[in-house]
Amino acid sequence: MFGVLNRLAKYDIKQKKLIQAATLEHSYYCISFNQAGSKIYLAGTFNDVAIFDAENMQQIGKITLPGGDMAITTAQIFVR
Repeated sequence: MFGVLNRLAKYDIKQKKLIQAATLEHSYYCISFNQAGSKIYLAGTFNDVAIFDAENMQQIGKITLPGGDMAITTAQIFVR
């Protein structure tokens, strides 16, 4: 299980413990995954989407969107 706000965290639910955490440039409110579950997309603040590898928790990309703060949005991933 993953969680996000001030850090991206990966938890083992059965053992009830933190497995790994990644430092973020700023807080994010929304977390989404690609269809394979291999990429994590963080959004919901400012105008960027951070992309992380779900296995090693390393940031692999960033998408900067036009405009300003998107704090009231919900991130969704659509496969075409």
